[in-house]
Amino acid sequence: MLTQIHQSVAVTQWIERRIDIELEENPNLDIERRKAELIDDVRHKTRFGAQGETAEEFWQRNWK
Repeated sequence: MLTQIHQSVAVTQWIERRIDIELEENPNLDIERRKAELIDDVRHKTRFGAQGETAEEFWQRNWK
């Protein structure tokens, strides 16, 4: 249970960082649409992620 909470926090923080970076590059970014796209990416990658790795290992492997 605690691992799932940590992973949820990590996902939220990663999405927020990505949005901030992309906003710097494109001030006209549709934030809500981009959040939805990133959430879909996370769901897809999580579904096919390697078993037994930590959340940190997962994020570093998928989003450097």
